[in-house]
Amino acid sequence: MNRFLLILFSSILFFSCKKTINKPIDFALVDQSQNGNLTKEIVDISASKIYWKGTKMRGLGKHEGEVKLKEGFFLIDGDKVVGGKFIVDMTTINVTDIPEYETVPRRNLNKHLKSDDFFAVSEYPFASFEIEGINLNQVSGTLTIRNVSKKIQIESEITKVQKNFKITSSFTINRFDWNVGYTGSWIDKTLVDKNIQFTIKIVN
Repeated sequence: MNRFLLILFSSILFFSCKKTINKPIDFALVDQSQNGNLTKEIVDISASKIYWKGTKMRGLGKHEGEVKLKEGFFLIDGDKVVGGKFIVDMTTINVTDIPEYETVPRRNLNKHLKSDDFFAVSEYPFASFEIEGINLNQVSGTLTIRNVSKKIQIESEITKVQKNFKITSSFTINRFDWNVGYTGSWIDKTLVDKNIQFTIKIVN
């Protein structure tokens, strides 16, 4: 009898472990709270947009482009956004203000943005922003780029249309705070301005 129970227990343990291995947890989208009043609304990737703009030579020139959202969610309490997390696919970063027919400069800048001088996407393919508090139009949270996490506050507009939520914001970061170009060449540190502006629209 004891031998039978041992075999049965071992079988259950084996198949349970096997199921866990074959279906890993997506930690990027784990709920931030066990509060039963909160609901999670998955972000609409195709409708959400993230734009960037960087200047050079103290504003005498600029480049701008887009980077795509990989996944994300809002945490909703009643009819208000109270939290959320958004994962950005940095391998998709590209420049849009160089015409497509100018293939060489467009390709070179895209390659440079993805290189170790800037976002090092081969080593750090994802960036993220996690909302930790909302006070009127002030959204506070943690921004992670190149595995560097820092607290930021951004001015945002949060709206709701029927059952859909939308966050829009335009904010600027000092790229050196996230080691973006920190170890780059002298040209990267001086001719390319330190600030990068992001304009976002996140919807579910």
